[in-house]
Amino acid sequence: MPAPLHVQLSSRQRRRLMELRRDPDLASRERDRVEMYLLSAEGLRVPQLARHFGRCEATMRRWIRQFEAEGLKAVRHKPLGTGPDHARRQTVRLALNGLLSRKRTWTAAQLAEVLAKEKGLVMKPDTVRKYLHLMGARYRRTKYSLRHRQDPVQATAARERLGALKKRLATGSWTFSSSTRPASAPACPPPTPGAGADNGPPSPTRVPRDNA
Repeated sequence: MPAPLHVQLSSRQRRRLMELRRDPDLASRERDRVEMYLLSAEGLRVPQLARHFGRCEATMRRWIRQFEAEGLKAVRHKPLGTGPDHARRQTVRLALNGLLSRKRTWTAAQLAEVLAKEKGLVMKPDTVRKYLHLMGARYRRTKYSLRHRQDPVQATAARERLGALKKRLATGSWTFSSSTRPASAPACPPPTPGAGADNGPPSPTRVPRDNA
């Protein structure tokens, strides 16, 4: 059975960790490492450290091994990451330039879909928006971006009709064509005597007097 994994501290390393522990500007992740190294040196095992810091045991083992390899530098350990992929960025820019040159409008989601299907460049719409921003592309309203599709003659006639309509609305002058003129209401027939209540009350009936 392998021996428990612990941090072995020299007196100088312990003093330096205690100083870092009191540093108010120390980042939280770095402070956790300082605390963990001190507790590990006091005899706490990896499972106990993992429960105390709310991390997995693999992380605790990795931190201890980093201290064994780097010493106090492990407190501010920064993993080596890959640099920016300049070749991919250039490929994405060229692909976007080709799509934007087409005579149509695009959304970021549509561009992401076409890039994945045609170029094999898989990315989220938010990533596409970042590329467009870096390339200097700007949002344009649809009515302006579709102007190149309009028929000039029809567009001019439509604007003239709209202008005439606005002018009539402003002046209150209207004319009706035969298709829009309202139909005349039918004339009412003359009243017939005795045919309704509008002819007045009926004349009283004269009753002959009895002379007898």
